[in-house]
Amino acid sequence: MVDVNVDEFDDFEEFASDAEVEHSEEKVSPRAENFNWYILQTVSGYEQKAYQLLEAAIKDSQYQDYFGQMIIPVETVITRTGSKVRKTERKLFPSYIFIQMEVNFTTLNLVRGVTHILGFVGHQKGKQPQPMRKAELENILKLVKDSELSPKETIRFKAGDRVIIKRDDFKNYEGEVVSVDKNSTSASDDKVNVALNFMGAKRIIELKASDLDIAPTDK
Repeated sequence: MVDVNVDEFDDFEEFASDAEVEHSEEKVSPRAENFNWYILQTVSGYEQKAYQLLEAAIKDSQYQDYFGQMIIPVETVITRTGSKVRKTERKLFPSYIFIQMEVNFTTLNLVRGVTHILGFVGHQKGKQPQPMRKAELENILKLVKDSELSPKETIRFKAGDRVIIKRDDFKNYEGEVVSVDKNSTSASDDKVNVALNFMGAKRIIELKASDLDIAPTDK
């Protein structure tokens, strides 16, 4: 695996600041530009808590100079429900934290000793963890920047909404929402039952919310 210094990317510092769920006010080690980036796996749903505990452990140790930035990349999601618009952030990589650090016996033990952290991704027993590849860093940069430029927009439909279908087999057909089976995690995965007039008969089909859009209204 190729060693990568993130200072090869001119805008990585700006990316890291924007992408963090938790942002440390502590100064980053001046040596950090020479550190590699690694991926930590956490207990599912405890990314933020693990981040906070690790940040505190580093701050309370004598080894702050061996650590750079930590990030939890997120994407912006805009959800529309009728006339209401809600803007939220969603983790791009659930259960993972990205950390810039110098790997040695002491720093490895410090990280491993933090509650909710399961270990380094790609780490084999008896060997040092593998740093991220250049391509991996570039992919993360692209995902986050794409989200910043074009936030993902989803619509929470309700019974009675007039909708237009985007999916190929019924593309541009209009119908009316009959019922919605809501997905607690993502509005785009809601199952929506839509009534269509198809070949002179009423037909109800089930679609994902991501296959639909609000039908334009005649003025």
